[in-house]
Amino acid sequence: MPNERLFADGALKCATFKQKGLFFDLEILGGPAYAHLLLEAKTDESSAYEALRQQSESAGISWTAGARIGVSGASGVGMKTGLFYTQINDKFTYRVGSRMDVSVIFGPNGEIVGRDTVFVAAYDETRSNHLRFVEIPVLVGYEWKWNRLRAGVQVGAHLNLLFDARGAIYSPATMEPIAFGQEGDRDVLPIFKSQASTSLWQCIAGLQLAKPLQPASRAVV
Repeated sequence: MPNERLFADGALKCATFKQKGLFFDLEILGGPAYAHLLLEAKTDESSAYEALRQQSESAGISWTAGARIGVSGASGVGMKTGLFYTQINDKFTYRVGSRMDVSVIFGPNGEIVGRDTVFVAAYDETRSNHLRFVEIPVLVGYEWKWNRLRAGVQVGAHLNLLFDARGAIYSPATMEPIAFGQEGDRDVLPIFKSQASTSLWQCIAGLQLAKPLQPASRAVV
């Protein structure tokens, strides 16, 4: 009977297997947002209105928050999607002219005994404007991995799910304050579409650090 060696010489060693499946990420994001106000007069007649808008509107504190889930393979190609809420705030300051307020003074039996006149001087009033977005980001990208350091670049679009606009500006027709809103709203200046369209494709680059939740798989041979 031939002599067979059932065990190798020396101590047993563990072989390490690299993870070759899919990588999943959950991202919770939030922070300030900024919307650049750009007004441009198309005619000489509208230059005065442009100046009035520039003087009366100023950027407020805006913010965005949401979550994304991402999946990427060992090749580095991945995809991310999620849900985001963004609120753009600005301030509209307009001049309220002086006025005379007249109130009627009644006696104990309901008869008019006099009138009281109060002069109210002109003052500035400020109103907050709000633009609200609920969007779904759809991004594809590529990641490079060095141990626990991961760097990637993504490109994609934000799909608008809901959009709401509320506030006031100076009317281009009367140069007086007027409430604005979306197409279809009543008693407002309809300067926004009822549904915002898909945003332009945009490039997003970033660095992130990831730590495995479980140790690498090991097997005894």
